[in-house]
Amino acid sequence: MPQRKGRALELMDVKKAVQEIEVMRDFVRLEFDDMPELLEAMEKCLEENLGECRAEEKELLAWWNPRVVVANEARWIDGFTEDELRGCFRFGADQLRELMGLLEIPAFLWARGSTRRFRGEEAFLLLLRRLPGREKGVHHAVVFDRSPPATSKMYNVVLHHVYQHARVAMLLEMWEEALPSFADDLHGCGCPLPHCFGFIDGTMFDICRPVVGQEAMYNGWKRKHKVKYQCVVLPNFMIGDWYGPATGRANDATMLDDSHLVPRLQGMRARLGQQICLYGDAAYPTSEVLLRAPKVNNASAEELRLAEKMSKYRESVEWIFGKLGELWPFVTDVTRKATGSRATGKEDCVAALLTNYHTCAYGGVANSYFGVRPPSMRQYKEMYAAHVPSTSFDSKGTNTHHQQNINSNSKPSVAEYHQQHRQQNHQQQHTISSIGNKTISSSIPSAASARKSSAAAYHQQHRQENHQQHRQENHQQQHTISSSIPSAASATKPSAAAYHQQHRQQNHQQQHTISSIGKKIIISSIPSAAYHQQQHTISSSIPLATAYHQQRHTISSSIPSAAAHQQQEHTACISIVSSSSNNNNSNRWNSRAFS
Repeated sequence: MPQRKGRALELMDVKKAVQEIEVMRDFVRLEFDDMPELLEAMEKCLEENLGECRAEEKELLAWWNPRVVVANEARWIDGFTEDELRGCFRFGADQLRELMGLLEIPAFLWARGSTRRFRGEEAFLLLLRRLPGREKGVHHAVVFDRSPPATSKMYNVVLHHVYQHARVAMLLEMWEEALPSFADDLHGCGCPLPHCFGFIDGTMFDICRPVVGQEAMYNGWKRKHKVKYQCVVLPNFMIGDWYGPATGRANDATMLDDSHLVPRLQGMRARLGQQICLYGDAAYPTSEVLLRAPKVNNASAEELRLAEKMSKYRESVEWIFGKLGELWPFVTDVTRKATGSRATGKEDCVAALLTNYHTCAYGGVANSYFGVRPPSMRQYKEMYAAHVPSTSFDSKGTNTHHQQNINSNSKPSVAEYHQQHRQQNHQQQHTISSIGNKTISSSIPSAASARKSSAAAYHQQHRQENHQQHRQENHQQQHTISSSIPSAASATKPSAAAYHQQHRQQNHQQQHTISSIGKKIIISSIPSAAYHQQQHTISSSIPLATAYHQQRHTISSSIPSAAAHQQQEHTACISIVSSSSNNNNSNRWNSRAFS
């Protein structure tokens, strides 16, 4: 059960117990009113129980909805004792300062998408405090004197910064030159395989049930939701290769294929010119560079004896997993492993990198077992330093990208930041031509400025591009239509007035005169005098209004009136009904006669 849900149930039970004790106290006062000694003893006992329940309720309410008063004062390494640093941060003061320099922790870290900055030393201490413990954000707010939202932003910023080192610091290629010496060290310790330089295995961490992809993250063997990782451990007790996270359904062979470890080992073997190999359990496929323990059902006696001898060396993989969970219990806390809302993959990878640095600083169990010492922290950083993404910092450790916006001692105002941001966007705008042709500007904005461009500016530019494109399409359509219309004066497109004048002239020349007696007479051109004479002749052939009305009266008198017409219809209907009734009667008598 998640921690927050369990605390909610406890709070409900405590409130219910407080109510029951109060009801019982009132009942005792009414029933034992005549026995004062017994009443006093019972009230005393109930008051004690009520006080305990209310104290527990207050504690649960403080946990559920804490109120933290902070002063936003920075915390430094010197503010903690050596025991506190080793117990809560896993490193001493000297090691912490050296580690901050190796991980290139700047003096100030900026929250992504915000103008808020944090001190790098304080943020790194928060990272090291959060990974080893199961403390909540409110406890970190008390320790670091910051509000819970501020500690959350600070943690995410420094986690992303350290992850840039972790993603390149655990690759087997950086140990390529030392692999033959590792094989010799293992063989000198009694390992029966002469070319084995390390061991491979997979591990899994519990996570909360995800909202999306539950089937992919569910592990049928453990019957829980899991994330999986693949790890290669070297004789110096260092994590040589780290791959993940993978889904809970993925087995060891699937992770091996996805990590491309076998082709990488074959390439290293070809470059070194000598045989090297890893050793894993029976879940891995066998190849020239990867040997495995035999399956029990198909193994011979000699193979079983070899597997028994190799098992005590292969246990070093389990030792590194145990150290990872012991140093950083946060990565194994299922209540904090929410894949949809937390960067669990980053946290696990950063925890593995810090485990390597802890081994470099203080050693491990396998170092004395195999007799191989780990490199120093500075030597380990030099092995992967060429692959870390470069970030420019000034002499004070501040990121130079943000140094132009801030002072070394003061925070920029919001108005100044937005003014400078608008100026940068104005300088990097794209010029669009008036007829829809997109003219690409010679100065393309950098990736950092592109990330800073606001959504409103992007949508405004997108609307302008669509508007110009529609204008160009309409212009092309109008040009096509106008080119199909013949012009009288020249090949150029006529104006609107000239076009309508020409259209009226053509219509006037093609007019048709229609005669009044229903015959269509097409006249191409009629002179005005003849035209009036013909009109007079035609009008004389039209009957007068009186004769016309008389003719209509004669025609209408021949049509029967509406009343007569209705009477005629009524008579017809009666005859039809009578005939149908006679037919029915005749049919009825016929049926009786037949029966």
